[in-house]
Parts: sequence; structure tokens; C-alpha cells
Amino acid sequence: MLKVAKESHKTISYDPNYRPLLWDHSDNAKEWIIEGLKWANIVKISDDEVQFITGEDDMKKAAQMLAKDYQISLLFMTKGKDGSLAICNGRVLEQEGLHVQPVDTTGAGDSFMASVLHQFLIKRKSISELTEQDLSEILQFANTVAAYSTTIKGGFSVVPTLDELEKIVRGVQHV
Repeated sequence: MLKVAKESHKTISYDPNYRPLLWDHSDNAKEWIIEGLKWANIVKISDDEVQFITGEDDMKKAAQMLAKDYQISLLFMTKGKDGSLAICNGRVLEQEGLHVQPVDTTGAGDSFMASVLHQFLIKRKSISELTEQDLSEILQFANTVAAYSTTIKGGFSVVPTLDELEKIVRGVQHV
């Protein structure tokens, strides 16, 4: 399926979502994560996962290595409360995290990725057409949604509607 999608110039997104307890051996996990990176156009990966795959302590450098080595057109690295970064078309853009009182971080990464994909789709641009402003807007929206998702107990059941999210994002921008 991935081969057909790639040959048909479809955009493939990937979030490894590595959970050590679900694997019999970390080498197997690393192998499969790398296989996914080879196919993806849009990747959301955490700083812990980047360190796990590369062994590099400089997270920005490690994320750039992944984007280059696996020819990932659009890579997002989440850094928990410290925000995120995007690598696209040779540009690296970082966005600070929002200061919230977290209650439960379950689903924050998934909320971030869903927000990234939503923003990418509504921009109606190819990855190569994304501007620095586009990337900044994507990061800001995704950081806000992910931060908000940590303020309530539960995973996706607590994610607000799109209208509510857009009000939250606008409210954060004006603070």
C-alpha cells in the first residue's frame, strides 16, 4: 500500500509513537520506526524518539539528520512543555511551548499531529509551497491544541470541537 501511495504521489504521514513496553526488543522497534520514516512525507516525532533513533544528544541536530537521511519533506519534533520545531524545505522553525497546568498528558502528541494535519489540509498547499508563516501558524495551532489537551483528564474524549479550538487558539494569540 505504501509503495502504491508513494508512486501515486500521495502524502504519507507518520507518527512512530514508540512505547518500549509494547516491543520485545528495542532494536526491533528502531528497525520498524526507521522503515516508516523511509516512506513518510510528514513526520511527527518526539524528542525522546529522535534521541532513541539517532543516539544524538543535540535534538535539533538529530532532527535535521533524520529529515535529511530519510528525505522527510516535513518533520515536526515535539519537545513536551518546551514546544516543538518544524523542518521543511531546508528551514528549521522552533516554537515555544505554552505554560499550562497539566493534568494528564495522554494524547497530547496525537492532538499535536491531528492539529498539524488539519492545518496542512486547510492551507491547500503542497509541502514545497509552505512558507515560514505557514509553518509558524501550524506550530502555534498544534502547540496550543496539544497544551490544552493536557489540562483535562483523559485522551481524545476531552478534545474540544474545531470551533472551540479555534476560539482557544485566538484567545492564546491575544494574551
